[in-house]
Amino acid sequence: MTWPDIFPEPVKETCGCCRKEPRKKKKMERVLGRIKLIKVNGHYKITAYILGFMLCTFFIAWNWEESVYWDCAGYSKMAQEFLEKGLFNFQAHFEENSFVMRGYAWPWMIALFQKIGLQTRMGWIFIYSLFVSFGFTFLIPEIFELLFSRQLKIIPRILPLVFTCYVWPGLLVYTLSDIPAVIMGALGLYILLLIEKKRYAFWTNVLLGAVCGLVMGFSYYIRSGNMASVILILAALFVYCYKKEGMKKIAVAVAFVIGVMISMVPQIQININCNHVFSYKVPIFLTSNIEGEEYVRGASWIRYETVLPGGYPEEAAIAESDLTKTWLEVDNIPRESVNLSKLLKHMARHPFEYLGIYSAKFANYMEARFGEIYIRDFKYISYGKVIFNFVIWFIAFAGLLLLLKKETDKKLVLGSLELTNFIYFIKEYLIFVFIFIVPSLVHIAGTHVESRYVFGLQLFLWQFVCGILPWKLFLLNLKKYMVTYLVLFISLLGCCCSIWNFTLEKIPYYQYTLQNKPGMSSLSKEEFISQYEDNTGGAFETNIGVLNYEEKKLDFDGYAFEYERNCKDLKYSICFVKDGSQFYYDLDTYERSDVALEYGEMYSDSGLHFSAYLFDLSEGVYDMGLFINDGEKDYFIDLLYDVEISGEE
Repeated sequence: MTWPDIFPEPVKETCGCCRKEPRKKKKMERVLGRIKLIKVNGHYKITAYILGFMLCTFFIAWNWEESVYWDCAGYSKMAQEFLEKGLFNFQAHFEENSFVMRGYAWPWMIALFQKIGLQTRMGWIFIYSLFVSFGFTFLIPEIFELLFSRQLKIIPRILPLVFTCYVWPGLLVYTLSDIPAVIMGALGLYILLLIEKKRYAFWTNVLLGAVCGLVMGFSYYIRSGNMASVILILAALFVYCYKKEGMKKIAVAVAFVIGVMISMVPQIQININCNHVFSYKVPIFLTSNIEGEEYVRGASWIRYETVLPGGYPEEAAIAESDLTKTWLEVDNIPRESVNLSKLLKHMARHPFEYLGIYSAKFANYMEARFGEIYIRDFKYISYGKVIFNFVIWFIAFAGLLLLLKKETDKKLVLGSLELTNFIYFIKEYLIFVFIFIVPSLVHIAGTHVESRYVFGLQLFLWQFVCGILPWKLFLLNLKKYMVTYLVLFISLLGCCCSIWNFTLEKIPYYQYTLQNKPGMSSLSKEEFISQYEDNTGGAFETNIGVLNYEEKKLDFDGYAFEYERNCKDLKYSICFVKDGSQFYYDLDTYERSDVALEYGEMYSDSGLHFSAYLFDLSEGVYDMGLFINDGEKDYFIDLLYDVEISGEE
């Protein structure tokens, strides 16, 4: 009986000659048995795949995003290069800066899908949905079936995709690399399990080894963290494949390495032509001095979320722990000189500090309030998603602990049931599980990442809960120890909420309260004001042009200065004021040569620019003004412009 099977062994049927039953009855049983076999063993996988495809197609089409941002824009631009220069023309001279950061694999797949889909929206949705539903409803469930010897029916195959639509909709809507990286890594693991479990002919396994290497190398060029999975699969081939036949083991491993090397060829060609260096590595490690900075950020950034272009905070919302910076300074370690060995030694000297940092990071990765990926409303909190995802994590870990206490017929190690099951898990399952989840763990430990980077780990836990968790045993245990479970759940949730709150406090909202100002009449989106005069008796000179106000996004440009004051001594903020609520945002200045030419050189740094989504502001009509501090006094200049914030998204 395989671990973690909790169901009894099937009752063996006696042969037909041992039973004396009417011939018609036996014939009817054979017919019904065949029908049942077809329904259960033949069509449930196809049915799950079709349902997953329909769900994915409808969801992406319904939530279609025409605009792409940041990483999505980069992948799309690279894909367009492949479409224009040729899918297999890796030696072409690509547009400057197109291929200097990312690996080739995911942009190449985007181009391929678009080519097959005739470069139409519905064609892309159709092909991409086929790919995603294949990964979610067939590939990953098959891995669990092979690994745990448990049949996963339709519902367990569909639920992880449903959970993704709810918790991480942005991963499906945007052309990000998270889902493709997980699926390609899962495909490599699936091929490995076929080699280890199915016992095919030797040359078939050699061919599968080469294909596995090609797929895993490809997955590395989608997400660099998958390199850890490549190394683990190579180790698994030596541990599990042909245990007593060394030459066959080596042959399959060599085939795997050859497959990985073949996947490197396109990237080497691109690096030579675009980056002028012979290397297989992902370009970001060649074109920037990023390695040391990544390690430091990984050890100090607790949370990182991406904001829509023009949003505030601009581009990214970052919560950073000051402990890493402080201890690096205390130990006289320059930030730019940090490498992996130095960081590990530093962690060994300060274990409790880093344990706290990485525990906080892990707690933040469990919380998925920004599953849309690109934040539109930073203050919006989906409590349903937060609680749902936490409950899934709690059930998954509780289920794992239950499996360690499951009765077994194996010889006890040191008289301990838990230790026996744990050792069995390590021997039979650990390396395969790690192949799936190690990219997520690598990103937690070593880089500054968004919570979406641990999607692979979350998907593994979702599939475990839906298909492998012993629900009967879990519910019986829950009923028996209800109070204990409840206390533990509330305590852990309270600890996580505390970490989440302190984390979000470190992300600057740039909201402050000033004196009350009366509201003014609302302003339509089409109105435009290009300049005005200040109302302070001539002490200030201002000229502000409102460039755009639509969909809560405000853009303006202009200049402002105080006479007889050097602009470098002034601090500017833009204010939005209504009865009972005032908000202001710090403004950056830039040089205005035209102002310096007209008014004098001391006013050259008077240029002001503002571009942001006003999601911070609650519903109402706001009077917009300029807040200036000259080091001695605060001034408020009414810009005679109203901003109407509606309650509709």
